[in-house]
Amino acid sequence: MRLWAVGVAVVGLSVSCGRSDVVVPGVTSAGGAPGADAGRGDAGADAGRPDTGVDAGRPDAGFDGGAFDGGRPDAGLDAGFDAGRADAGTFDGGRPDAGLDAGLDAGLDAGRPDAGPFDGGRPDAGLDAGFDAGRPDAGVTCLGRRVDLTLVVLAPSSDGGSSTLVAPPGTQAMQVVIPGSVQLSGEREGVAALTVVTNGAVVCIDVVGSVVGRGGRGGSGGNGGTGGGVGPSPRFCARDGEAGGPAIWVDGPAHVVVSGLLAGGGGGGAGYSACNLVGGGGGGAGRPAGEGGAAATSLSAAEELAFCGQDNGYRTGPAGLPGTLRTGGAGGLNPSGDQAGNGGDLGVTGRRATGPCGSISLGEPGPAGHAVFGPPGALRTVQRVGMGEVFGAVQ
Repeated sequence: MRLWAVGVAVVGLSVSCGRSDVVVPGVTSAGGAPGADAGRGDAGADAGRPDTGVDAGRPDAGFDGGAFDGGRPDAGLDAGFDAGRADAGTFDGGRPDAGLDAGLDAGLDAGRPDAGPFDGGRPDAGLDAGFDAGRPDAGVTCLGRRVDLTLVVLAPSSDGGSSTLVAPPGTQAMQVVIPGSVQLSGEREGVAALTVVTNGAVVCIDVVGSVVGRGGRGGSGGNGGTGGGVGPSPRFCARDGEAGGPAIWVDGPAHVVVSGLLAGGGGGGAGYSACNLVGGGGGGAGRPAGEGGAAATSLSAAEELAFCGQDNGYRTGPAGLPGTLRTGGAGGLNPSGDQAGNGGDLGVTGRRATGPCGSISLGEPGPAGHAVFGPPGALRTVQRVGMGEVFGAVQ
């Protein structure tokens, strides 16, 4: 079900009617009092009866019975507006308050409550018809199919958390809404902030809040040696940075509209191990942000030899710094200027080690997490609107 909030501004009408030149038949003011009374006290005005010149034989009937009232109390003013019936005149069309109702309702409603140009003859159907052709959600489509399931994700707004949605079998098109108060995040390594299983449906996702992948952990430093070992798959002593997590994983066709924040996590920076120096890589940006890498290996000499074929024995050095929501942390910096790789910002791969010996410290940085990701063969697109932000690849 889609909920629409419609604001209606009511326009007030102000009507002012007044005449400064009203003429009563049979009465003239040009000749003074005798001309007005025709020789009798008030007779010119009253025609022989007290106040009857004004009233035509009935109390207050002169004004009431003249140009204003048509012979009935207060009917003259009413007649100008009401055609002889209370509130039934120009505004009312013969029914109490029907004129204002008809004038306003007819313009909007064609004589029926909420049945005007907006409503197509049914209560509230007009506003619906503009979007829905008169049926709830009938006008909402997703990738060419009529939406038959709408899901609004509700989750904690402070700590975040991941969410998994599964379309029931038989669903043709599913709409997913992430409200502005909701923040989704990758809780565990390799898990997207939002996972959608389509079961053959197409999916449209509205990101008004935020969906952010987990930041990758920085690679740890090694033992001071470069390593490399022997054989077809040499291992280097500096540890690789971890990959940033995807924001959205969906297994079918999807279109995502972003007015909030959609971002894959930043990759972790590569650790450093060369020239008898070590250092941990910086953590990648994300939610949660990636941890900084440890300064050096925690393995024993025998384990380290098995891992990378070399152990120079160094176990101390600068650790990497953790990332933040938007930026990657700095890699551990040695006094020589050799530095482990920095973590990547949102949607950005981590960095390699730098410095005089950085070129021979061959740990790999972690790749960035995707904004939208899924199995190959399905079309997935992202559209940014307004102040929306998107970081990371779409695949």
